[in-house]
Amino acid sequence: MKYPFKIWLTSVLLGPILLVFRFKHTLSSIIDFIFSTDFLQFYFVSVIIGGCFSIPCFLFLWLCYRRLVKKETPIWLLKVTFLLVCLLCCITIFILISLPDLTNFWSKGNIFLIGSYCLPLVTGVFIYNVNHVDCET
Repeated sequence: MKYPFKIWLTSVLLGPILLVFRFKHTLSSIIDFIFSTDFLQFYFVSVIIGGCFSIPCFLFLWLCYRRLVKKETPIWLLKVTFLLVCLLCCITIFILISLPDLTNFWSKGNIFLIGSYCLPLVTGVFIYNVNHVDCET
């Protein structure tokens, strides 16, 4: 369970930080914002909302992990499968949130928003180690 949790938590915690780059365009304005109280408020609200909305994706990722690890799936196939599952889950969450206005879903702002959460997911899939023993309890 550690592997899917690490991936999910990485996205929930790093996504809001990457999202700051959407609103601030210079390095000095990004640094000023990160060290302000406004950032703390933005960050905690983003983590809470992002964490709540992505719990179903974490559960689905965990279920996929349990199934694939029990079958002794090769690590490379496991990671590719997780990459696809993570990306599809992330995009699905934002599609569900955007249901009232799907005509503008693929706008530049939404792509940046999705990317700020997908990038940590992709990084987490490849950085963290998968243990087949992790699931044998």
